[in-house]
Amino acid sequence: MTRKEKNDNYSNVVKYIFSHYDEKRGIIIDLIHGNDLNQLISYISKIDNFDFKNLNYENFNIIYYLDKSINNDINTNIKNYISMGKILLAGVGGNLGSEAAKILLTLEDKNNLIFCSSHEETLKKYTNMGIETHVVDFNYYDNLEEVFRNVDTIGLISMPFVGEKRQAAHKNVIDAAKSVGVKKIVYTSLVNASDETNPSIEKLDHDFTEKYIKSVGMNYIFLRLNIPFSNNSGDGHMAYISRKDCAKALAIALHKANKYDHTTIDINGKELLSMKEFIEIGNKVTGNHVTYREISDEENYKELDAQGVPRTTDGIFATDAPTPFCSDGIVSFGKAIRLEKFAIHTNDFKKLTGDDPIPVSYMFANSKDFEIGERHSKDKK
Repeated sequence: MTRKEKNDNYSNVVKYIFSHYDEKRGIIIDLIHGNDLNQLISYISKIDNFDFKNLNYENFNIIYYLDKSINNDINTNIKNYISMGKILLAGVGGNLGSEAAKILLTLEDKNNLIFCSSHEETLKKYTNMGIETHVVDFNYYDNLEEVFRNVDTIGLISMPFVGEKRQAAHKNVIDAAKSVGVKKIVYTSLVNASDETNPSIEKLDHDFTEKYIKSVGMNYIFLRLNIPFSNNSGDGHMAYISRKDCAKALAIALHKANKYDHTTIDINGKELLSMKEFIEIGNKVTGNHVTYREISDEENYKELDAQGVPRTTDGIFATDAPTPFCSDGIVSFGKAIRLEKFAIHTNDFKKLTGDDPIPVSYMFANSKDFEIGERHSKDKK
């Protein structure tokens, strides 16, 4: 069939659609015919309760009409877009979430995004950008179904507290997502989360969440992050990775969610290092002369107690506490590293993102850009 014949046939199709279907469908077909991806996305995103499946019934099949168009590259982009619902990223007020949101905005049209936080003030800049935002508190089920409705993929960043409270919050998200038909959850888990011999206290919450998502039959991408460290880690090894790279992995996983089904991805750094090797790199880059003195689990607890770090995340952190993490988590992380439970190294990060992870030497050379950040969990429960 010649191009002219295609155009003639397409014109006849458009005329037929305009005469037999409502105004919205006619406008969509007209935008497809014009190969105007930006306007098409903008128009579709503004239709209340848009459901692509409703536009593909009986004799009306948008994919069929897309195939009548000339520009195949634009066709592919349009079809990929309208076949997906919105992406919701929760926790954009936090350290990891704010970085992931920044990257996601370079990958997705803002009309395809929903950003959530437990505090309204952290959402203002996104609201002012024209992005749909919602205040949510995962400790409560309340408005979660309403917020999640018409969402295709949810980015669930592990909550910043440990134990039953975190498990209950994650369960609320999963239950609400399942109830309203969310297709997939991208969850920031922990390396080696399913290993029953892993002594990390925090591992228990991640294992629970992964298993619960599977048990309710939801599709998923588990990003198992490799970021903890502690002074009681002995000569154990870990592939240290930056929060910036973890955020990049999360944003890209959300962007590429339709390419992964029931997938677990290890997000780890460039190489396996012991704490001693980690510090040696830092000394070489900075010119400092820091030494590593291994301490026992008991000694680590005593030091953290003296610094005002509570044993659990339900405790009270001193205003000058050196870390936003509870000591049960820190000490058990160190024990897990010491036992080589986090000594996992893959090239999953590069497969997902197309980039090499940031090396430890660069982190030390640009240390101000890689600080832990303040504790941001100020939930009311």
